[in-house]
Amino acid sequence: MGRAEIWPREFPNTEKWTAIVAAYEPEIKAIDYAIGKVETAKIDEVISIKGVKYQLGTYKGEKIVIFTTGISVANAAMTMQMALDYFPIDKVVMMGIAGAVNPAFEPGDIAIPERWYYHDESVYVNPDPNRDEGFVLPGYYNEASARHKARAKIDPFAPNYKNFGYQFPREVAIVKDGVETPQKMPYFSVSANLLALAKKALTNVDTIKMPSGKPIQVRIGGNGVTGSVFADNAKYRQWLQDVFNAQVTEMESAAVGQVCFVNNVEWIVIRSVSDLAGGQKGQNDENVFSAIASGTGTKLLMALLDEIVSAKVKAKDIK
Repeated sequence: MGRAEIWPREFPNTEKWTAIVAAYEPEIKAIDYAIGKVETAKIDEVISIKGVKYQLGTYKGEKIVIFTTGISVANAAMTMQMALDYFPIDKVVMMGIAGAVNPAFEPGDIAIPERWYYHDESVYVNPDPNRDEGFVLPGYYNEASARHKARAKIDPFAPNYKNFGYQFPREVAIVKDGVETPQKMPYFSVSANLLALAKKALTNVDTIKMPSGKPIQVRIGGNGVTGSVFADNAKYRQWLQDVFNAQVTEMESAAVGQVCFVNNVEWIVIRSVSDLAGGQKGQNDENVFSAIASGTGTKLLMALLDEIVSAKVKAKDIK
């Protein structure tokens, strides 16, 4: 069997698309609605591959593919890699909702973190019968802990690791071309180019408001956290602040970032606050604000798409 028979397609550098991605229905509905209102945007074809629907079209001349990853780390990683295998994507812009870890955030506010961490990559351990409030850690964890402390001395963005009860943080190991042995990654950084375009988009977009007319706040930079849990616990929320200095928490972004990092694809994530991740009094209101938050996030998404198109036109003019 030859290489061409088993490897994914390889695409020419002259044919590159922007992927517009969301995790689930309220988010993708908001995106589809906004795209549908732009006269110079259209969907030319809708195809389904292994159950995933891909909308193929153009946005002001830029080739785009719109799809839903599905909720969770596993779904996000799977569908993102599938898309990169099937389509000539060189930029990924994800938009969706998130829980606020930063207590300054309210529903509808937007975060565009610069770095994304996995918050629940962990080892769950037994209590130590010989020590009050102690735990029996596996032998390898001492080495991991020493590595964490060494990194913290040189990396200002390294997590301030500590346990949450019987849960002790660890890090995901990645492999990619040029990395001979699995490399531990405390976080994945969004693309500097797209982060700069997001900042430019924020200066050019009209003030984004809630349906009530209240202006929202937008914070670009800082940290976001991803995990396989819907975080809705005040003590865990505080732990996310203490360890990761997180702005928001959700269930897909770090996985999307990991896949893009391995594939050398530019990426960025816009997250609009739908709930307070356990910081609220009483029941979580995510179901109340999910559609509203998706709407505010989409307004900034569209402004970012405009900047992507403008930057590409300028690059062509220079050439």
